Amino acid sequence: MDRLKKMSLLDEGYYATDVLPETANYNNHGEEGFRVTLRKDNPVDKNLTDHVRHFFINKTGTAILEYDPVTDGYKEVLGVN
Repeated sequence: MDRLKKMSLLDEGYYATDVLPETANYNNHGEEGFRVTLRKDNPVDKNLTDHVRHFFINKTGTAILEYDPVTDGYKEVLGVN
């Protein structure tokens, strides 16, 4: 989350609600890592969700992908070779 904030992809208020093991299709192969669900509460009513975002982080931390509901897949946010 710190890295995403430094990259200006997340503002304050997001917090992790789930971290689950997952295999994501990345660079044409299955990449082992974790799906992280982030949530930001509605500023008017804390019982409502303002935003929910899903990210995949591989086990080495060299790839961060964001889930895209339009394509039902991940898009690269950060990739280090």
